[in-house]
Amino acid sequence: MTTPTTFTLAGEGNFVGINQDLGWNGWACPLFTIDVVKQIADLVAEQSGDDIEDRLTVHDDGTVTYFYAEDGETETMPTTTIDGVTYYSVMNFAWCWEVAPSDSPAVGSQV
Repeated sequence: MTTPTTFTLAGEGNFVGINQDLGWNGWACPLFTIDVVKQIADLVAEQSGDDIEDRLTVHDDGTVTYFYAEDGETETMPTTTIDGVTYYSVMNFAWCWEVAPSDSPAVGSQV
């Protein structure tokens, strides 16, 4: 379960996390360290640009939230601690996370 795996978000990015061996509608449900979550947040911000859009935010206290612009709601991302390391579930059961092919780099933004 804690073997590092590279994931893409709907074909974007190149994010190393761990696979929970859990899926949602054929998509992966990975876990990421806070440093990788910051990279994911950068990609989301890059894709949103200056528009007021949904936002993934890493707070100073280590909390990670997702703001839904359409309804003004904020969701806190769940955490899991494995071997003393905190991992974050980022929009699992909502976003299209894929395991990147092992023989080729991820396509798209390389945040």
